[in-house]
Amino acid sequence: MSKRKQFLDSVHHEHVQDFLNFIKLHKDGADPFDLVEILAELQKSQRQDLWDRQLKLLQHSLTLSPSERWITGAEEDAGDMELEVSEEQIQTMAVIEGVTIVSTVSVDALQENDNYTTLLNCAQILNSIESALPLSQTPLQQAIHWLFECWWRRDCKARMSLAGLLFLFVWRTLLHLINRSASSEDSVVYARCFSVSTLHLKKVSRSSTLFSSAFSGPLISNRKRGNASLPSFFLGMTTSFG
Repeated sequence: MSKRKQFLDSVHHEHVQDFLNFIKLHKDGADPFDLVEILAELQKSQRQDLWDRQLKLLQHSLTLSPSERWITGAEEDAGDMELEVSEEQIQTMAVIEGVTIVSTVSVDALQENDNYTTLLNCAQILNSIESALPLSQTPLQQAIHWLFECWWRRDCKARMSLAGLLFLFVWRTLLHLINRSASSEDSVVYARCFSVSTLHLKKVSRSSTLFSSAFSGPLISNRKRGNASLPSFFLGMTTSFG
């Protein structure tokens, strides 16, 4: 059986460990398994099948370990050191990472006339759970941001709704940079970027829900994520400011 067939068969909740092993092989540069090559070799119907299967796998994993039950790390900050992360949560984090990686590679592999509705559904689920990720999952959060940036660059459908998360990320990062900047020149640049991101947030939200979440929701909370860089697509949008 070809690696391509084995991989497609692994994208199922009954073979989740096989799927995670393939993701590990992809991340290991020493192994010849490469998702980019696999996706490039798939026929249109096979790509569709892959996206259908990974959506079901993601949904199944989130049923076993919904985000409301995740141990995020905030509990430890509150002084409760007895909480242990369940095996279901550990596996779900791994599945989310795998789906994020496959989705990102898939965006670059999209071809004309592809029906990628289920791929979009995966992206929308990732968008909805990103703010609930545990403190230890900063690399996964950044991988989701990168997926949305790739989605934006390819001008895929519903990109504005996914870009809202990116602009919220930019918005709070700029607030942090403005507060820390010792250079007046840098402060001017950051302030201009902040203005662009604020205007775009108002445009994307269409209602007060998304924008107000920047002030009170989990996206702006003190999550100890560490330093983050601005998405490169956003930096390109500020070139019109002299």
